Amino acid sequence: VSAGKLAVNGVLGSGTLSVAAAAWLAGTGTIGGPVVVQGTLSPGNSPGLLAVKSLDLQSTSTTLMEINSIVRGTGYDAIDVSDASGVTYGGGLELSFAALFPDNTSFDLFNFSGTPAGTFATVTASGSYGSLNFVKNAGVWTAQSGSQTISFTESSGNVLVVPEPATAALGGAAAIGFCVWAVRRRFLADRAIA
Repeated sequence: VSAGKLAVNGVLGSGTLSVAAAAWLAGTGTIGGPVVVQGTLSPGNSPGLLAVKSLDLQSTSTTLMEINSIVRGTGYDAIDVSDASGVTYGGGLELSFAALFPDNTSFDLFNFSGTPAGTFATVTASGSYGSLNFVKNAGVWTAQSGSQTISFTESSGNVLVVPEPATAALGGAAAIGFCVWAVRRRFLADRAIA
């Protein structure tokens, strides 16, 4: 694909599909061969699931993922990669959130076996969580939004929404404090009876 948009909603053969820098690949179909992206990859038809044999995201590529609800393939974009060593990250990953999600919600954006190669140059988010720029540490990209941390882990291909660590620590400290108070209260009550 040298220019324009190709929406694959059926099945393509086993040849290599190259997406040039000026082109766009979308759809909910199956591509039986390797996919090399220099342009834009936006799986689905807002949103949807795209299946490929292998995926090579070049340094000039942009991967757009819509996240509207928790249902994979219909509520959020996803890519299934059938080849065991078939994912090479590169370029930018842009997450577009249409809603806020409860703590411990996960999204399986890239489904593959094996170990991915490469790394994204940037991960950003927009939409309900505002404009976020993620920071990478050991293959995990994280960004803070209010009382939540949003992370993308390259080794699993998953996005996870969790409580911000200080909030979780505060909740844990409060629970421990309550337990100490309850034990002490019971101890004092038992002493008063004796």
